[in-house]
Amino acid sequence: MTEQKPISASANMVGLSAATNEFITKLMDSRGAIMLAFAQVEWFLAKLIVEASKYEQYQALDLSFSQDADKRAERLKKILNVDGPFSPYAKRLIKAIDEVMAHITLRTMSAHGLTVRPDSLGLSEKIHFRMYRMFKGGVLNEEKLDLTIKEYTDQAGALSTAARAFVQIVREIWGDLKLSGLDPDGSEPKASTTPK
Repeated sequence: MTEQKPISASANMVGLSAATNEFITKLMDSRGAIMLAFAQVEWFLAKLIVEASKYEQYQALDLSFSQDADKRAERLKKILNVDGPFSPYAKRLIKAIDEVMAHITLRTMSAHGLTVRPDSLGLSEKIHFRMYRMFKGGVLNEEKLDLTIKEYTDQAGALSTAARAFVQIVREIWGDLKLSGLDPDGSEPKASTTPK
């Protein structure tokens, strides 16, 4: 009996050419980076809204939040427009949020869309993303996104960079305001030494 090894994104997939394997690996790695970046940002958006509820300055606001990242982002931006403990970070945080949310369609299609790769796997070939959403009243809406693998990986990289900037600002807030409960391992960020 021969030993069977699991297929990984980095292993040459059985029967695929090196170029095809490279294409699929880039696609899977980029998709993973998109999911990871958005998951982290979505969690921190919720965490910031929950923390805002502890401050009197923000308690008059609607501090509920949706599962939708873009709705969470809009709620947090309303909080950041109120003078309070998060004010020193508001301008940079709003900019970082806007840079992340510019990729919401990319995230939605990567997470929920059907991905169709072309037969020819050059970096300039288009990948096709398709999905349907059912809206109130039974209206079915088809959504499409077509990108080359280079455009897809470039956008994934831009999203990852924006997400890192967002997370860095959140860590500054936690350290400067001496908040707790940010990291699952119990460690907490240190106060920032950079000017706001």
